[in-house]
Amino acid sequence: MMLEKTIVMTDEPKIKELNEILQQKNQKLLELEMNQNSFNSNTVLVIKELVRIKKQENQKLKLKLFNQKLKDIKILKKTKKPEQKQ
Repeated sequence: MMLEKTIVMTDEPKIKELNEILQQKNQKLLELEMNQNSFNSNTVLVIKELVRIKKQENQKLKLKLFNQKLKDIKILKKTKKPEQKQ
């Protein structure tokens, strides 16, 4: 069961003070929300950069592997040629 209370305030200075407090709280909430959004954006950027770096490293490794395979093929061809001449 929920009880509701309604307060009627006639004290103008108190109303003004409470309104200011509410505005300050709302402003603080907005700032926190903006900071959170900024943090999320920065986190996304960092993750994207890490992914880009990993992809780049992966490409380098693939190229290195490809070059090694080419070297192996050349070595195989060199070793087979003398045998074929005999």
